[in-house]
Amino acid sequence: MVPACTGGGTDDDSYDADVAAQMSEHLEGQGSESFAEILRSDQETTMHLHDVPYLDEWEIYEVVHHGEIHTEQWDVATSADATLILTSFPERFESMLTADPGRISDPEMALVAARDYLTMTAQGGSDYVTHLLEDVDDIELWPEFEEEMRRVEDEFGPVVDPPHVVEADGDFTVTTYVQFNLRLERRTVTLHADGSITDETETLAEDLLQI
Repeated sequence: MVPACTGGGTDDDSYDADVAAQMSEHLEGQGSESFAEILRSDQETTMHLHDVPYLDEWEIYEVVHHGEIHTEQWDVATSADATLILTSFPERFESMLTADPGRISDPEMALVAARDYLTMTAQGGSDYVTHLLEDVDDIELWPEFEEEMRRVEDEFGPVVDPPHVVEADGDFTVTTYVQFNLRLERRTVTLHADGSITDETETLAEDLLQI
């Protein structure tokens, strides 16, 4: 019901056969043969490399498969030894962070990591709007829902503010407002020094068209 949006910027738009082969080999060993086959489909699949300054040994790719009927999209993390499909699996993002020797060193990096965690692991991937909000104007509905959008602005205009980060003892806590399709949430994500993640959710609206 709303336009699709993805998280995280990309700095490459191509197909890397070597990386695809490595990821395919890893995933076949995990029983994900169908996705491994998608990765090997160089004529139908593209791979966009995300900018992830908080990682040293892992890379994250947005994998887009252009099928005959529709296009599908996933975020996939890979290292020399493992590959993880992140879309719909927040716990795998945490596993990646704890396995990587890189660490979050400043609030700006923490905000990037929290954004990627929230958007890359969201249920449904590219079928849903998934983005962090700076203010109520960032909420996306189809243009024909003008009256509903006015209600959203009246209700949440005084509430939604930009993401902010608090650092304490090497941990970074990011508080942000997030739109997941028609749901509005306040998320508090703590990125701990050891790579583990604490994620707290407060749902402010389950359906923005019904407030």
